[in-house]
Amino acid sequence: MANDKSDPVLEALRDAVDFSQVHQVSLEKIVRNETQPRTDFDEADMLDLIASIRQFGQKDTAFVLPQADGTYLMVSGERRWRAMRRAFLVTMRVHFCRRELTTAETYLLSCHGNARQVEQSTYDNVVMVRELLQKKIAHEQIATLVSRSVSWVGQHANVAANLVAPVFEMMRGDRDESDRITLEEASRILSMAPDIQLTAAGFILAAKKKGGSKASQSIAFQAF
Repeated sequence: MANDKSDPVLEALRDAVDFSQVHQVSLEKIVRNETQPRTDFDEADMLDLIASIRQFGQKDTAFVLPQADGTYLMVSGERRWRAMRRAFLVTMRVHFCRRELTTAETYLLSCHGNARQVEQSTYDNVVMVRELLQKKIAHEQIATLVSRSVSWVGQHANVAANLVAPVFEMMRGDRDESDRITLEEASRILSMAPDIQLTAAGFILAAKKKGGSKASQSIAFQAF
């Protein structure tokens, strides 16, 4: 990856990550990023990874951010880091990040070399697509990078470009489900003029909190 100039992930992250060198750092000096929302790891998958590491060693390089106190903040690779500690290894192969990464950059690192899609909230997906578009990456290339369809990218790009900011904040993943606008709901709100999007979103959330079914919410939505 470090020497492949055609790699779109490398090109998107060149200013944020030093791919030119691989470092061996002590597992004990790597600290977990407390802002990382994922805290639960499937035990069966973890045991499989531990067995693989014991047999073949570390396959993929992790990414860390050097700290002033001599520790390294985990950016991407926490699952491998946990597995290597349980396998009683001592060091880990890492690339150094030059700065804190954005949502999109962290997601790209997590996806790269991973056969499975990395799950994150709809809100973070929209932020990610917006950031990648700002990097002048085409819809088709984004779809390839994150293992999604072009239509998926287009839908999220439309939300990023046209949903008013207060309604977009209502999509945050840390909001209660009854107090959160879904991607489907946001896509419907986009058909409205910007000056009534917030009113419509409030109407939808009010219907949710009253326990209304999707059908009743849809009827209420049509009032706009």
